[in-house]
Amino acid sequence: LRARLEIAAAAEITGLGEVAFQGRVTPSEFFLEGKAAVGIAGFTFDFAASIAVADSGFAVALSSEVDLWIAVASFSGTVSSENGLNVTAAIDVNFLGVLML
Repeated sequence: LRARLEIAAAAEITGLGEVAFQGRVTPSEFFLEGKAAVGIAGFTFDFAASIAVADSGFAVALSSEVDLWIAVASFSGTVSSENGLNVTAAIDVNFLGVLML
């Protein structure tokens, strides 16, 4: 069987922000990813999520980032059948135009 379905959409949701997703489905694979930019208390939080399932295994990823003017805070996490669970969090500080890691 040779079939493929691809989907994509984007919208501006009042009170939430911009959202978008895309994906594909084939007889041996399912993939979907989504992104959202959400305004909260004057800051824009960028969220992303994805899921992939295939004959070889699966992977799920989540991430978020927000620019706080003097720092960028980020979080990401993945879980997969190959690598298990991985989580990363970081705060990059920008002092007088110099990025401090």
